[in-house]
Amino acid sequence: MTTALLKTKHDKLFDLLDYDGNGAIELADFEQLAADLVKAGTDNPHAQSAEAVFSAYRRAFERFAAHADTDRDGTIDRDEFHAAMATQADREARFDDIWGPTCDVEFDNVDVDGDGKLDRDEFATLMAGFGQTPVAASAGFDRLATDGAISREAYHQAWKTYVSSDDVTAGANAMMA
Repeated sequence: MTTALLKTKHDKLFDLLDYDGNGAIELADFEQLAADLVKAGTDNPHAQSAEAVFSAYRRAFERFAAHADTDRDGTIDRDEFHAAMATQADREARFDDIWGPTCDVEFDNVDVDGDGKLDRDEFATLMAGFGQTPVAASAGFDRLATDGAISREAYHQAWKTYVSSDDVTAGANAMMA
């Protein structure tokens, strides 16, 4: 059973992934998210190529749709999304398989200095791509950072926690304020 907190978080995530706001997640939505991430990494010498970003997002859509698009119409509506998220909540392997590569390209495209950690500004750039305000991104950074940065592993874990935890005190909840 999905808790009220998880439903709220999943609704926010659905709204983020439904980039064009038409009520369904489609490949075009993922491609637009990828295009925004490519733009965010334009001045980053460590950013992955545009094709690598688009490839990771296409792969994530295809793998998630294989699980979530139960009527096989090429789109994932809100009900399908909630059903899929409820079944994957405690399956970290599925998270790693579907979303791990997108977490990596997101991280790489904003890690400007290539140190394997996100500082406050890098994290704010990334979160802006997810529609977060600078204030919300700063609050999220404060909840997730250790020693003044967010490691790649911590970024992955934060997303896993965001999509699966009903702990109201989890710092990852601040990712999508």
